[in-house]
Amino acid sequence: MKRDLDLIRQILLRIECECSPTHHTRCYIFKDLCSSHEAIAYHVRLVVKAHLVDAQDISGGEYEDYLIKGLTFEGCNFLDEIRDNSKWHKIKQAVAHVGNEISVSDILAIVGQFV
Repeated sequence: MKRDLDLIRQILLRIECECSPTHHTRCYIFKDLCSSHEAIAYHVRLVVKAHLVDAQDISGGEYEDYLIKGLTFEGCNFLDEIRDNSKWHKIKQAVAHVGNEISVSDILAIVGQFV
């Protein structure tokens, strides 16, 4: 499956709004962002592995799912850098020149160019 940076950004923004120390959520809250549960779960897994989101894998049966507790410190910092729409557009253009095989730290390096 191909990584969708816009979906990742939307997931992070939603987690920031929906989660708190007393309120956790699951992948279903993103169903309006993408019609494919598999794509949502894949992108949540990516942000968890990148240490942007604190979540527990609660997959069972045929569906991958996560109990999402919130953004990590790194996730908050990353989201702060990509929140602005015009800045995000410039970052995506720069990322497109690098290619799809880019890490979060590489994206943050690109973000630094637009500060």
